[in-house]
Amino acid sequence: MHIADPTKDRVLDGLDLLEAPSEGGPGRGRRVWAALWPKLIALALVVTAWQVVVWTGWREPYLLPAPGTVAIRCPQWCREVSGRDEHSALGPSLLIEVWDGSRRERRAGEHNRCTRRQ
Repeated sequence: MHIADPTKDRVLDGLDLLEAPSEGGPGRGRRVWAALWPKLIALALVVTAWQVVVWTGWREPYLLPAPGTVAIRCPQWCREVSGRDEHSALGPSLLIEVWDGSRRERRAGEHNRCTRRQ
């Protein structure tokens, strides 16, 4: 003979509810915010560290300008360099730099291998 335990039945009902598919879930705004806030915090930390380095006077302002100065002048510099807007100017410039940088690294590696053999 089996005697029903109301506490055990409530616990099992609660476990069944946990396994049931959820309805909806978090909204789009919450998902976007959950993905965005870590990146914003990281950016804020980098800009803050940059500003602290500028305040310490570690480098001259023409070598390491303040983040605010760069933010104000960046669109102007991009237009001067390319004669186009900043988005179309930065893409090719970054690709060229990555390509040149990887070629320099390969050349340096080949030079190091040649000098080690001798």
